[in-house]
Amino acid sequence: MGLSPPELWRVAVINHETAGFMIGFIPQKSKYRPLYGMIGKLGVFPECKRKGIAMFLITDAFEVFRRCGCSYSLVGTPKVNHPALKLYCKMGYIPVFEQLDFEKSLKSA
Repeated sequence: MGLSPPELWRVAVINHETAGFMIGFIPQKSKYRPLYGMIGKLGVFPECKRKGIAMFLITDAFEVFRRCGCSYSLVGTPKVNHPALKLYCKMGYIPVFEQLDFEKSLKSA
């Protein structure tokens, strides 16, 4: 996946209780695209939702990405994850492409 500096491994804590987490990456530089940061995993516990935790974690990641020389940030989520889609748009992300995933069972028939 690429570089994942310790600053991109975050745990949000409220009142001494874990409220959420984020893991970010900076994929290896390519001659085809500028350096960018990627939000890999982001989660907030249900009892802590709607407190701005995810926004705080993403904003924090933006600062680390900038310090590391990234030109932009990417994040992905399934099309049915409407709360995440709303959050990412609110944070300034714009949809750039759609992807279909396929799976095949490897169990013998």
